[in-house]
Amino acid sequence: MSDIPVKEDGGSFAQMMSNFTKLTELEAKISSGIQTSKIPPKEVRKFLKTTELDDLIHNDLVQFMCQLFNEMGLGMMQLTETRCFRYQFTAPGCPVCSLFPDIPGKKVCAPTVDALTRFFGENMNITANTIELRCINMGDPACEYQVTLKPLPTYQVLFDEKDDAILRAIAENGFSEAAIMTQANLSKEDMEKRLDIMRHYQLLDHRQALTSAGDVLYKFLVANPLREDEDFSPPWKEMAQIRDVISKSSSFAQAMVEIAEEEKLPWEGDDAEIVDLRDKAKSKGGFAEFLASEMDDEEEEG
Repeated sequence: MSDIPVKEDGGSFAQMMSNFTKLTELEAKISSGIQTSKIPPKEVRKFLKTTELDDLIHNDLVQFMCQLFNEMGLGMMQLTETRCFRYQFTAPGCPVCSLFPDIPGKKVCAPTVDALTRFFGENMNITANTIELRCINMGDPACEYQVTLKPLPTYQVLFDEKDDAILRAIAENGFSEAAIMTQANLSKEDMEKRLDIMRHYQLLDHRQALTSAGDVLYKFLVANPLREDEDFSPPWKEMAQIRDVISKSSSFAQAMVEIAEEEKLPWEGDDAEIVDLRDKAKSKGGFAEFLASEMDDEEEEG
């Protein structure tokens, strides 16, 4: 769960409850959206091998991700920059900032940061680190996020058996177009495209020799051969079902908040108790997770 920002002095009780309800719904939507949107490896590979921004903007995976984030309540994301292992997304009208009117001058979009990291990690099988570069809540014109991919997990998804054959041919026999085309069973055009991708990802240098990263990857793949890809339908073909799941999860989260209020869980009390509630929620990883644990405790006591 995301590290939800909260006002340091605890805020008013009304503000606390309003934020709690909205953030619980948002976290429920994010969890449901992520859990139902696994991306086939071949589509992730296509995404990684598209290196020009203009082409990548029209990539099916990118368009689906932007639509999914909008459905989850994070606003309409835009891919605005791409470099080796790095992607930058922008949310011009980020709705998350509106949840924190009492925390001015700070970056508050932890739910979006968490969702981006989870999407790349859980849905694309690539470990990533996400940071918020700019935030509307700090006076910036838009919220901007930078996603940085870890190289080895990226290479593992990026490579197929023909890329593996190219890497082995160069590592074992040096660079030879004829040998590569024979060993990898490739046309010259296909070989050149794959070599361009290897150079983009810093596996080959300008002399067509393996870089230190290329040599490390070669040794890794010798010890850990590539596995056969899972083959399943991409989630954008089932967007209507995903949208329905997200909608229902939001309704369920709202129902849980209402039940909690009716059962008189520790939402009322003095300022010290409210601050304690805030700290417990942060230690649990978010309000939704804290709510679930509190309800479990109530059931055990009952």
